[in-house]
Amino acid sequence: MEKFFENQGEDKGAIKRFEESLSKGETPFMELSTYEFIVEHYLECGDFKKAEIACNLGIEQHPYSSELLLELAQLKASMGENRVALELLEQAEIYQPSNSEI
Repeated sequence: MEKFFENQGEDKGAIKRFEESLSKGETPFMELSTYEFIVEHYLECGDFKKAEIACNLGIEQHPYSSELLLELAQLKASMGENRVALELLEQAEIYQPSNSEI
């Protein structure tokens, strides 16, 4: 149980670090799993603009991440940008052709 609370603090710290970096115009380097958490956080909060920013920064740093490409494709599709979403899915399929989610 203690580990859960420890991770929760790390997650909140990652969001804080991300937001501080954005306000300073910096690009923070973070692990893929951290970007995935941040994207999910903003999607749950309904802040699609920050979720999109986090996806794009994560993809810049982890260009072969089909997970972030899928998140961004879903986000673009929900915003009515279907052509962009399809292109992202095609790119993700190149990286993981056997992924059934794609």
